[in-house]
Amino acid sequence: MRTQPAAPADQLHVVPRDTFVRHLANVMAVHPEVAANLTAPAELAEGTFYLTTDGASGFGVTWEGELVGLFSTVRGRCADLLDQAVKIGATELNCFDDGRLPGIYARHGFVEYDREPNWTPGGPDVIYMDRGI
Repeated sequence: MRTQPAAPADQLHVVPRDTFVRHLANVMAVHPEVAANLTAPAELAEGTFYLTTDGASGFGVTWEGELVGLFSTVRGRCADLLDQAVKIGATELNCFDDGRLPGIYARHGFVEYDREPNWTPGGPDVIYMDRGI
């Protein structure tokens, strides 16, 4: 992963879902550390999808307000991306209990409301979080 300053909001651009899905699949193929925490791109629900100008970061917000496909290959951008996602309307998400992600999301107002065992034996639990809205 590269290290750069956070991506300002004006570097986020709306892209079609199929463009985001193709781009995310490519990023996941090149960056297995990114792929480990993401849903398969083809399974992303309909919504509005965003990529940074450099294509190194992005996310989607479904019509129901679920944050999906948040990724960055640049260290230091997640906080800004999460702030932007919340401003855009993200109110819920799910993630793996990998010892890191739930804390990151909690710092942005997301609270665990449910969890279930991973469908892969031995994998981390799946945590469901929302902003209590």
